[in-house]
Amino acid sequence: MSEEKSSKIRIKMGMIELEYEGSESFLKKELPDLLSAVSTLYRDSGGAVAHIPPQVDPVAPSVTAPTTNQNANKIQQGTTGAIAAKLNCSSGRDLVLSAAAKLTFVDGVETMSRQKLLDTMKEAKSYYRSTYSGNLTATLSRLIKTGALNEPSNEVYALTAQSITELRQALDS
Repeated sequence: MSEEKSSKIRIKMGMIELEYEGSESFLKKELPDLLSAVSTLYRDSGGAVAHIPPQVDPVAPSVTAPTTNQNANKIQQGTTGAIAAKLNCSSGRDLVLSAAAKLTFVDGVETMSRQKLLDTMKEAKSYYRSTYSGNLTATLSRLIKTGALNEPSNEVYALTAQSITELRQALDS
């Protein structure tokens, strides 16, 4: 009796993200239909999908579609300190989210390294404390476990769709 290979794939199109882990034969057979369904869902949700070039991560193969509307969440201005003030920042957790919001909404980036988050946190001089650096690993871990952040690759983070919505609402109010 032969063992079937297991495969893993992650597809992300804008705010739509799908992960699959299972039999390679199912994936080979169903991948075209899966890509078509995700493209249709993305298009119907207001995005525009052009050509989808696959980008393979050697650890976990994934297909990532660039969006023509990558800066849909981008706002025009705001410093980390201004965002922290608007979000009533009172902890390291709050400052990480403020920094992630600044990077996402002001700088227009979808993913950020641990170092970039830390550097952006330090920009908020009125809110940053040196202890936040020492506790950053634990803080990031808690944010991932609570669903506020994703970790698409090692020490690379992104706000979840729910966090983007919640932060956007808080910043728009």
